[in-house]
Amino acid sequence: WELRKAPEVVKCATALQDLRNILKPCRDTGRGYKDPALDNWTKGQLESMVTFLTHYTNPSSPGYEAWMAASLLTANRKGMSSWWAHDLREATKAYINNRINLPINPYGTWTIS
Repeated sequence: WELRKAPEVVKCATALQDLRNILKPCRDTGRGYKDPALDNWTKGQLESMVTFLTHYTNPSSPGYEAWMAASLLTANRKGMSSWWAHDLREATKAYINNRINLPINPYGTWTIS
């Protein structure tokens, strides 16, 4: 049961801030943001995780403190399936438990054609 339990909202809020910092790292000068140097697939996955965690941690969201509802809400808004929401929950939970567990692009390196 412990493995299936939703993470605490406080842990998720911390992970949400960490993800935002990965997607928009601050410049050394403090003004603006650096390029995160992420490929499009990884960036898209991290943005989906941010959306999911925002729904889960925002008291005004219908997905507040409802792990599955927040993931399904994210999937629905992105036009994805409930299986995609399942994968999103797994990837997000892995990241919350260990910050080095970032999604890895299954397609390898991308080239421009």
